[in-house]
Amino acid sequence: MNIEIAITNLGTHYFYYRNITCKEDYDNAVKEFCDNYPNDFEIQLIESDIRYVDSDNLYDFLEIVDKTEESEEVIAFLLNWYSKEDVKRIFEDYNFYVVEATSATEAIAEYLRNVMCIEIPEHLENYIDWEQFQIDYECNGYFIKELNLEEYIIVAPF
Repeated sequence: MNIEIAITNLGTHYFYYRNITCKEDYDNAVKEFCDNYPNDFEIQLIESDIRYVDSDNLYDFLEIVDKTEESEEVIAFLLNWYSKEDVKRIFEDYNFYVVEATSATEAIAEYLRNVMCIEIPEHLENYIDWEQFQIDYECNGYFIKELNLEEYIIVAPF
């Protein structure tokens, strides 16, 4: 993981760039900047190799990354939809599932087969209305969104 940030002093408009890879790097960069320029400052995300990370959720992202082994992309994605506390709870309860799929309907079908362990005989497969299952699950609080071109994430209600 490589993230480039710019820290700007709002009084003098002095700024500098730092590359960070963890929360400790972030904290050290802010401390170093504040030791030299104690006025108000702003931190902006300049570049990141992690999709879905932005300036608003950067600190929360780094904090959760340091405390979990989950995918950085999944963490960043969920922080765009849920609060930091909710994301932590999702990971603690393992309330999510990432599935290879090209549509939400395909994702819910895989979820039901693999996670909920629903076995459907092959000769009956074409009679199942997976789209209706998807609608029902979303109406019952399941979060089903495209993570990237080949994966969907499903978060069970908590």
